[in-house]
Amino acid sequence: MKIMNAFRASVAQNPERIALRMPSKTITYSELNDFVNNVLQQLQVAGVQKGDIVAIYATPGIEYIASILALQACEAVFLPLEPGVPTQRVSFILDQVKPVLVIATSSLPAGLHWPQAQLHLNGDQLSLENTVTAHTVRAESLFTDRLTPAYLFFTSGSTGTPKAIEGTVEGLDHFIRWESELFVDDVQPNVSLLAPLAFDVSLRDIFLPLYNGGTLCIPTQQTKQDIRGFLQWINENNLTHIHLVPSLFRLLTAEIQSNPKLSHHLATVKNIFLAGEPLLYKDVAAWRNVVQYDIQLVNLYGPSETSLAKLFYRIPADISSQKGIVPLGEAIAGAQVYIMKNGQICNTNEIGEISIQTKFRSNGYFADNALTNEKFALTNLAPAYGEYLYKSGDLAKLGEDGIIYFVGRQDTQVKINGNRVELSEVEKTLQDYPSIQQVIVAVHENTSLELEIAAYYVAADNIPVAAFQSYLSNILPTYMHPLHYIKMDKFPLNMNGKIDRKALPRPVQKVNSSDFAPCETPLEESIEAIWKSILKTEQVGRNAGFFTIGGSSLKAIQIISRMQKEFGVLVKLADFFAKPTVKDLAVLIEKASTTVHS
Repeated sequence: MKIMNAFRASVAQNPERIALRMPSKTITYSELNDFVNNVLQQLQVAGVQKGDIVAIYATPGIEYIASILALQACEAVFLPLEPGVPTQRVSFILDQVKPVLVIATSSLPAGLHWPQAQLHLNGDQLSLENTVTAHTVRAESLFTDRLTPAYLFFTSGSTGTPKAIEGTVEGLDHFIRWESELFVDDVQPNVSLLAPLAFDVSLRDIFLPLYNGGTLCIPTQQTKQDIRGFLQWINENNLTHIHLVPSLFRLLTAEIQSNPKLSHHLATVKNIFLAGEPLLYKDVAAWRNVVQYDIQLVNLYGPSETSLAKLFYRIPADISSQKGIVPLGEAIAGAQVYIMKNGQICNTNEIGEISIQTKFRSNGYFADNALTNEKFALTNLAPAYGEYLYKSGDLAKLGEDGIIYFVGRQDTQVKINGNRVELSEVEKTLQDYPSIQQVIVAVHENTSLELEIAAYYVAADNIPVAAFQSYLSNILPTYMHPLHYIKMDKFPLNMNGKIDRKALPRPVQKVNSSDFAPCETPLEESIEAIWKSILKTEQVGRNAGFFTIGGSSLKAIQIISRMQKEFGVLVKLADFFAKPTVKDLAVLIEKASTTVHS
């Protein structure tokens, strides 16, 4: 059953069941359906046609959910644009895609090339400005079996330019149907919307409950930034299914470790799906040591290009003999996954590229046939699974047990003094060091423009460099050994909750003495005191950068919370990262205080 048919069936069978649960109100299936029909009617009046691209400028809520359902109903394509996304990026997206209409729940930023046709949603009020004057034009497809376009999501490109992936109705329907058949029983699921709307993984959160007549629960941004508050929110909403990135999974585990009684908030949770980053067995073991409930943990893997997840692994109860990275598992129904090198299928335990064959894929890259042709290859390996093979760029191996094991990215291969080094191999080796909790291995250029390997690690205590060297000397050749070891309290996270490698400090970073210049105002001194308390350091000053003196995303959230209590001003996380010094934060707080009291 397709998503829209399933949604309509839920409306007919259980019109008064709760479809959306938000902090301030709940919405029944009947009420949501009425809103969907109102939006759909306005889209038809505006002249939106099948295949047209429509931007949605909105935050998570009934307006956004109703809009994507209405666009599904008229077979148009939705392009999410969340307020708060940098203006330059929004401008790039609008110029690349040229949507025929924009649905907006707030004022649109000025100076950008918004379409003339605009549908403004304000509660129950719908206001249409202008109708569609030109429809979306697509280049001739490279695929002989082009699928029905449903959505556009932009991802980071290897060239530094964002690339748009055109997801399909077939791919979305297939995944939601598969996940429902395997992991949803007779009880309607309560599912959390945690992922940012600008990422395709948000579609798993949204459509799993609506496909099954369940409830989509939408937290506030503040709830998502407060780990203990988030655990309480899980309990209050009786969540049954949660999609998480491993970084957030670790934060939840750490919070429960600090107070084991918090695990009772997870009493209703049946399944936690983990995806987006490598998951470690030690993460699973730590979770199970403190969580008293038998929650099924499932590792998911799949690039956006092949529509959400295409590999899954149910983590078994007994993992006592396991270490390292949790496997990716096996292909979901409707997909074939191969490990390939030089166009040939690899032998067992031979490392190669993950290549995915499925009829339920994306349409490739919007307006970029060259890149689509590069990543999707014609194949006759298994005609029942389609004609195309997607080359993921991820490295893995097929074990003798028939399970696929993740190794790393192809683009993490570098050359050090002429020797090829796979950074993921160094990372995996260090991950097995007994007292390390997490590790990231990266390269940096020194002043002579030579590459040097740096290892960033999280551990309870400092580990002597000599101990690392002794450990690695028995496993890796010398040219693969890191030159720098940087201990961190926590790794910084990006807006999607994944580890933000770009925010890691450069090795041997020298802080200028001027950075530790004394504070000049009582407000700066108060902010500095909070930093010293959270960062557990006596050396801060007004100019020192937050991440250069041991800051992390989690500590930023703690500092923001403390500043709000002390000064009555809530600093946004994005503003904190943009102005990560005591001096700049003092200016932000002063301006906000002046605005409040003026």
